[in-house]
Amino acid sequence: MQYLNAAAPSGPSDNDFLASPPILPPEATETPVPPEACAAAAPLASVSSSMPLLTFLSLLIFSVFRNYKHIYHILYTCIFTYIIHKYIYLHMYIFYVCT
Repeated sequence: MQYLNAAAPSGPSDNDFLASPPILPPEATETPVPPEACAAAAPLASVSSSMPLLTFLSLLIFSVFRNYKHIYHILYTCIFTYIIHKYIYLHMYIFYVCT
């Protein structure tokens, strides 16, 4: 019963999960991106935009020769993949590199 009357330690302990790291200003955490990096991302954009189309055509040809039942599933998958690559992933990558 004596441990109930013990005084609580003062100050944070080593295993205090509420302790947070110091907050740094944005200038200390951001690294500058040179303009050459944005110029290097332009050829990547043109190559990446044609890859979903090539994937779509190759899967379409494969599905025609393999099985007619799964052609719509593959079409929907390719269209969804094309939308993700073209409008979300690529633009987020360029936005991240160039800003």
